[in-house]
Amino acid sequence: MRPDFAFYLAGADVLEGDQLGRLALTLDGVRARDERVFGWAAQQHLPLVTVMAGGYNRDSLKLVQARLGTLDAALTAFG
Repeated sequence: MRPDFAFYLAGADVLEGDQLGRLALTLDGVRARDERVFGWAAQQHLPLVTVMAGGYNRDSLKLVQARLGTLDAALTAFG
């Protein structure tokens, strides 16, 4: 059975330097994750509800860059 839509929790707590996540993905790694998810959903013609969550990085510029990268990946995939 095909779903009507999917949810994607695009958390930034995976980013290196996050106080809670500790997964240490680089900005390029977060971008690759986002591109993979958005690309899959676009290829499937599946509406995707995306929520940005998490993000307790001490480097606020890095956190903003990650968020903008998520937005750009979504616009590229579905643009």
